[in-house]
Amino acid sequence: MAKVTKKQLLKETVKHIDIKKIDGKKIIDAYRGMSFSSRDTARAADIFNMNLADKNASVWLTLAGSTSAGGCMQVYADIGSAATTPRPIRSPSIRRRTSAASPSA
Repeated sequence: MAKVTKKQLLKETVKHIDIKKIDGKKIIDAYRGMSFSSRDTARAADIFNMNLADKNASVWLTLAGSTSAGGCMQVYADIGSAATTPRPIRSPSIRRRTSAASPSA
């Protein structure tokens, strides 16, 4: 089997999705009965919906680095254009995450 070159791998353009044209509710609901990561995704959607319903909630965003290479750049642009002004975290139980290099308290 011949070795695949970088040029061959990059020959096909990554196609970005238009998230505004997709209703993901059915697939997220289906995820609830699937494997670990799928159930985690459904739980994350529930948490996100609770955040949207709570008028005093903070605005935060977490992304996996590989998703940009996976065709999600337009999704990020859409999220950024729809973002609201962040509000301060009000819960005293929430702490800032420290770097892995720092000792645990």
